[in-house]
Amino acid sequence: MDTLLAVPDADFDHAVRCFREGEHTAAADIFARIVAADPTHYQSVRHLGLIAHRIGNHEQAAELIAQAILLNPNSADAFADLASVLRTLGRQQYAVRALETAIAMGLRTARAFTDLGDLLKDLGRHEDAARAYRAAQEMTREGTGRAQAPKRPIPEHWQRVNLVVIEPDGYPHAAALADLVESFQHAFAELGVAVEVVCNKVSEQGMNLVFAAHLIGTRAIADSLPANTVLVNLEQLRGNKLEAGSIYADLMSRFTVWDHSRRNIAELRALTGNLHVHRIGIGFAPGMQSIAPAAEQPTDVLFYGSLNDRRRAILKALQQAGLRVRHLFGVYGAERDRAIAETKVVLNVHFYEDSIHEIVRTSYLLANGKAVVCECNADTEIDDDVRRAMVAVPYDGLVAACIDLVKDDARRREVEQTGFELFSRRSQAAMLAKAIAATSPPLPRMINLGSGKAWAPNYLNIDIDPKWGPDLLADVSDPQWLGRAFLSRRFGVQRLSAESFDTIVTMDVLEHVPALPAFMTSCLGLLRYGGRMLINVPYDLSYGAWQDPTHVRAFNERSWLYYTDWHWYLGWTEARFDVQSIEMVLSPLGQTLTESMDPADLHRQPRAVDSMKVVLVKRRLSDEEREKARQFLGGIDRTPA
Repeated sequence: MDTLLAVPDADFDHAVRCFREGEHTAAADIFARIVAADPTHYQSVRHLGLIAHRIGNHEQAAELIAQAILLNPNSADAFADLASVLRTLGRQQYAVRALETAIAMGLRTARAFTDLGDLLKDLGRHEDAARAYRAAQEMTREGTGRAQAPKRPIPEHWQRVNLVVIEPDGYPHAAALADLVESFQHAFAELGVAVEVVCNKVSEQGMNLVFAAHLIGTRAIADSLPANTVLVNLEQLRGNKLEAGSIYADLMSRFTVWDHSRRNIAELRALTGNLHVHRIGIGFAPGMQSIAPAAEQPTDVLFYGSLNDRRRAILKALQQAGLRVRHLFGVYGAERDRAIAETKVVLNVHFYEDSIHEIVRTSYLLANGKAVVCECNADTEIDDDVRRAMVAVPYDGLVAACIDLVKDDARRREVEQTGFELFSRRSQAAMLAKAIAATSPPLPRMINLGSGKAWAPNYLNIDIDPKWGPDLLADVSDPQWLGRAFLSRRFGVQRLSAESFDTIVTMDVLEHVPALPAFMTSCLGLLRYGGRMLINVPYDLSYGAWQDPTHVRAFNERSWLYYTDWHWYLGWTEARFDVQSIEMVLSPLGQTLTESMDPADLHRQPRAVDSMKVVLVKRRLSDEEREKARQFLGGIDRTPA
């Protein structure tokens, strides 16, 4: 059997042993074969980066480890590895960001804080360095790793959060999210974040955390969501098929997604290709405690939610056993809380046999000290502490578990107390802070390409020269650059995706680019359909065209023909540009001649025009254009018959 098709666990373990023993060539060969078979095997990609670092290829190491982070953004170890490589490269500020992220994600070790202190000291941040060293010393002294770590500040763009609930007209079930949204509201406030709960309304400021985005009904609404949006997915994907090409699938391919399920995260990445899918734990916030105890509990077992055959069967069996069973559907708020208070046991049953634990529902119950009997089969995805907080049994054991708990008052009180104690240790604020640390800021939808000294805060600034401090250091004319991972001080670890930008600005750039067709091909790929490229270039009859020795070309009115009507010359078979406008920027000489010369003649007058401002718009090729391009690219067969 071809070894590339085998499960890579044994090969991976062998490769790790080779790596630890310094057999880098053998280890790299095995890791590379694993990645060839499974490009998503992030540990192998990470170890290839570590090998590159050990043998001195630090730039490649940084790129490989960044790629591993994109594959698994929740890997604190990978962020720490990246910090080590960046420090070797002399990029201390970037290294601090990476290491602080690792610590915020749970890597609270003496070594991590010592390294952070060293980096901060290198940057002259001596007070911050001293705090990091103290944390490291405390951990070393206590030997527990439980010392109070210096808090990483919440990033500026997360200082204001809008919790956005999508609620279509006439849809009552959005209220089912109220408990979770309220717990997030309390937890964000605990983090010092200004937070507001809104309905169907997003903001360009701060961050939008959108709940129930699967209820967005039109592409116009979906397209109106700003880049500062994170989708909170609570829908189980297995058994509830997400259709490729649907509005929701498109949204989850374009935006950062938070999901509480590791299973969902893997399926989302496979379905959408979106690597910016992060885990958000569901935990406890003090504001969740809102159910007052009832004087009497006339209900034995309460179940609330929609019904199907497997749920009905359990409720029927409980009734036949003589228990007082109550079912609610579409009941929320105070009425539902009264029903919870007046029941001895709340039952949770999966809708699908192969399921993810419904923690959005049970978290509210556990926070309010209720005894919960929960279906938990061999393949149910559930955190261990949450499982221990309830009476978790397989489907066939639900009826017996409910009967036993209803009849045993002492046991029920013990379950209530233990459940609350275990669940209350799950700090929702800490879980939000961890998710924020793993979530890179949204990229702007506008690129300042060749930014140079004209760095713009609202754009993604890309330049080939590091001295200007661009967000992304890259040669856009390199055909391999688009798929590479990169680390930005502002935007964390990112990878640029095709058709994800509205605008590209190139001011006095194109005249410097040797490989202009490749450069323009990259720009066409980055822009969405309808996206614009704003260009300023020297006119070929101007002084400015050739006074700069770094210029390799100048431009005139016909310089855009190959990117528009003659697109097929460049191999463009799906999209092209249209010229939306050309504006001639006149020189002082040209301005004096405007009254005496026709514009067409004026433009041909040497030194009358300084530069051109051009706007190109990307569009799809028509069927006729596409077929014509394929014919031209196929060439002409002149072989004699």
